[in-house]
Amino acid sequence: KNWLFEILKWFYERNNFNVEYSVYIKKLDSIILENYNERAISNVQIDENTHLTKENSYSEGLNTPHFLFNFIDYLYWVDSKKNKCVAGSKQVIDFEFKYWNSIEHHMAREWAKRNNIERWEEFSDNLGNLCLISKSSNSRLSDRDVKEKVETFGRGNLGANRQIMYAMTNDGGGKFTWDEKKIIKHYNELLKLIEHRKEILNAGERII
Repeated sequence: KNWLFEILKWFYERNNFNVEYSVYIKKLDSIILENYNERAISNVQIDENTHLTKENSYSEGLNTPHFLFNFIDYLYWVDSKKNKCVAGSKQVIDFEFKYWNSIEHHMAREWAKRNNIERWEEFSDNLGNLCLISKSSNSRLSDRDVKEKVETFGRGNLGANRQIMYAMTNDGGGKFTWDEKKIIKHYNELLKLIEHRKEILNAGERII
């Protein structure tokens, strides 16, 4: 909906709705990239030995624009169809885009507080700890621990970012962990994905 007017205006100016698929996708991608550039995030990676803080990373919690999550899912999805597979894209299982409209803290704030997780206030709102889901799913997940989230809700139609977070949480052998180090790792991977946005969307032929 953010660029419906722009794409309709493009068709109108062309005076031709009979457009090849590749041309149409290229135009959509250019609008997406321009939209992102208007709200770009700082591309500063965090060393794994450095604590995350609200000041040194992108940490807007529930105020994070939904567009950013959709953009991340789109980049993961497109990249997973190619051979390059930037930042964990190879883990993405095909999915259907839905109108996910609620931001989920994978490490829930209340759970972290209840379990006395050190410094949780500093990193729980970090982009690496967040994903976009439906409001109904968010209500069901509530403040459950990550093990229950992955085991109970890790099936079905999940967005790419959520898939990767769940895969990172499952250590195998029945172990499930999600801590500041994994949030840092995922945050850095997201920055790498976004850094390669033009390459992902423009390089090569799109495979659907």
